[in-house]
Amino acid sequence: MFTLASSQPKWLTKANYNMNKSTPESAYSLTNTTRLLLSEAPAFMKMKPLFLFHLLPEAMAPWHTLSTWLKNGDISAFETAKGRTFWDCLADEPSLSHIFNKAMASDSQLIAKVTLEEYKEVFEGLTSLVDVGGGTGTMAKAVANKFPNVTCTVFDLPHVVSDLQGSSDADLITFIGGNVFSDPIPPADAILLKVYIYMLRCIYYVVLY
Repeated sequence: MFTLASSQPKWLTKANYNMNKSTPESAYSLTNTTRLLLSEAPAFMKMKPLFLFHLLPEAMAPWHTLSTWLKNGDISAFETAKGRTFWDCLADEPSLSHIFNKAMASDSQLIAKVTLEEYKEVFEGLTSLVDVGGGTGTMAKAVANKFPNVTCTVFDLPHVVSDLQGSSDADLITFIGGNVFSDPIPPADAILLKVYIYMLRCIYYVVLY
């Protein structure tokens, strides 16, 4: 007979059990949240790359310069810490860009699964969709697989999509390079801005990066 104990850490859950013994024994297991960090988790639940990215020195640097940033005229705390924007840093450092894209892809896998299962009616009736800032196309590819009649396009910075335009995924989705702040977004029935689903994340990227 299992009884859950209260006030346990969010990363572990404790259960008391009695297997025909006079004295109950305790056991611990991972919570649903910490299961997202397992390497052997299902593909859509593998959030480890996203977690590890935020532990990189480049990702932590803005937090250590907030007080200085509040007193100067830099656009972001990242610029104060590194002397350039976060996006310029990714463009100049392919290894960091690869880690970032992998982190965003892991995030997109979970969001895509939930969105396409719980809110699939949003995509019904569409014939075309543009994923702005769609990275390596994880979200767009999920939409295209679920709705083959929807023509999906990923619109992201040139250095992000340059190596993807001739990839196998290009048979399923189209990659177009450009800057959302200066270039026109390709026309479509719908525009997907996944990163803005979370208002806190939006603020986080604008202020820190």
